[in-house]
Amino acid sequence: MELFDALITEVSRPVYEVTMFGVRFSWLFLLSAAIIAMLVYRSNAAAEIAQKPWSLKEALKATFPRKVFLHPSALLDYRYAIVNYVLQVAAFGALMLGVTQVAQGVIGLLTLLLGPMPAEAAAPGLAMSALFGLLILLALDGGLFFAHWLMHMVPVLWEFHKVHHSAEVLTPVTVLRMHPIDMIINSIVTSVLIGTVNGVFFYAYSGPVAELWLFGSNAAVFVFFFFGYHLRHSHVWVMFPKGIREFISSPALHLIHHSSDPKHFDRNFGRIFVFWDRLAKSLYMPREREELVFGIGGDEDGRFDSVYNLYVLPFLHAARHFRRASTDADAVVAPAGQVPEPAAQPADMPADLADAEAKSA
Repeated sequence: MELFDALITEVSRPVYEVTMFGVRFSWLFLLSAAIIAMLVYRSNAAAEIAQKPWSLKEALKATFPRKVFLHPSALLDYRYAIVNYVLQVAAFGALMLGVTQVAQGVIGLLTLLLGPMPAEAAAPGLAMSALFGLLILLALDGGLFFAHWLMHMVPVLWEFHKVHHSAEVLTPVTVLRMHPIDMIINSIVTSVLIGTVNGVFFYAYSGPVAELWLFGSNAAVFVFFFFGYHLRHSHVWVMFPKGIREFISSPALHLIHHSSDPKHFDRNFGRIFVFWDRLAKSLYMPREREELVFGIGGDEDGRFDSVYNLYVLPFLHAARHFRRASTDADAVVAPAGQVPEPAAQPADMPADLADAEAKSA
């Protein structure tokens, strides 16, 4: 009975999260994004509506255009998000690495190296709580940046990350268009970093240290979510004012990341802070608004046209990478005097992969 109650709680979680403060899909953050989008409309930022008089009706139509929210790619996002969530609850959620497990491991390691935690550690003050919250924020954002960078730079991982980039229009739900492999990698990297910070502070103070919270969320994350987080996946171009855009990632920078233009490839990986991209030399800061077409480019967008293909094609394409790597390795270690067989071309791929490719073309 307890297991059934727990399952019902998990399945219904998205519904009650919308009614809460602090979580990503809170009604507050969705509403703030919509208001910012309508303010953009009112300021005549979009050239195609520059000459039209402002009205609430027109602002709502510009904020929620049918051609975007009812586009086949958006409809696929909605279906995929539901299926992905159910599978996460029922299956691969168990593969997610948790912060608690990492923190416990760090505490155990520090205890082994430095001895037991002090019996009566001083209580952390406001300054230490602020430092703890900042380090948690950096661990979260740095982990997400590094995981995102890996997904673009490692060919096998890119096959799975293509699922997210195959969206031809962007809505707030597109953020959930993530392959389970992507989600697991994000979980591992961020949990290691956040868990390490938690473990060190827990050890030092013989207990948990409170962050600076705002409505149940890290205060800085709350502010970031409030000021247009959901416009990072939208049709609305928003650049923060000078003096802020150089430090905090504007929604428009992520729109550029989704562009199918080759000059935008592998740019703007960051979520909150811009300096990660500066360090990695992957920052693309536009001087003015750019017209963007979203997707992977070429003929690949059309292949990811069903929930089945979003799940299965990345595995088949990744298998092709492993097969090629294996063939190349065999060629390198061929006995002296023996001419290695040429690497198999795509036409020689196994029948099941060839069939899948044909169906998705």
